[in-house]
Amino acid sequence: MKQRGLISLDCLLDTRIGTLKQLDPVAAVKLAADQRYMRRYHDNMDELTDGAVTREAYQEAYRKRDGDTLYHSEMTDFVYMLRKDVKAAIPEMARGVRFSELQFDINLWPYELAPSEAEIIRRAFARYIPTPAKVEVVHLSPEDLSPTYVENHYEMMAWYDHEEWLGPNQQKLLLHPLPQTVLMTPMIASSGVVPEATNDIRNPFSARAMILVQFITLQYLPVPFFCYNPFIRQELHSPPRSASAHPDDPHPEPAPQ
Repeated sequence: MKQRGLISLDCLLDTRIGTLKQLDPVAAVKLAADQRYMRRYHDNMDELTDGAVTREAYQEAYRKRDGDTLYHSEMTDFVYMLRKDVKAAIPEMARGVRFSELQFDINLWPYELAPSEAEIIRRAFARYIPTPAKVEVVHLSPEDLSPTYVENHYEMMAWYDHEEWLGPNQQKLLLHPLPQTVLMTPMIASSGVVPEATNDIRNPFSARAMILVQFITLQYLPVPFFCYNPFIRQELHSPPRSASAHPDDPHPEPAPQ
């Protein structure tokens, strides 16, 4: 049995910092090292940068993120988390327990990249994923990923802003629920407004997941998983538009090539 996961490139690269670097490099570097960034529950950059970047400017730049954004972005801890999960699953794969094949598709949407650029990204992240798991690249918009398509292709999806997918697919999901599909996302309020906890609802994020559980399994992950990890060395050896990355693996037991 084959298990497949779809992972947004915005989960693997901290394109939030990549966006900020294009607007205010000094503020971006300062924020990346700020614990407030790791502990945030929103992306209101006017608050997080103490006014150095306006919320409107950031939102517009992030909406238009492109190959240059990728060049300025850094790898997130999601990559290392994925690596550990795959290593833990290898013994079960070898015995044919639950599944015998594992593949991760990196979703390049919304970035328009040349085939050579896409291959650079695939190879860069494949270095971190132990074999026999496979890494491929796809370009699928939220509209492409209807509940029917997801059911036929993926058991797991990871989106930085899950509303990007849920918004255009909400009505379809009501008619075609995916309770067995796991949708991973950071504990970030897409609207920028974090509901206050009450005696009845102590964790608004958990409450949202409970509401959606009959339609899809929404799994909120800690925000640091989606942030730049300074302990992963990263080297960029190309002009910005190529979005090239060739990182060295700082962890023991590197994946075989």
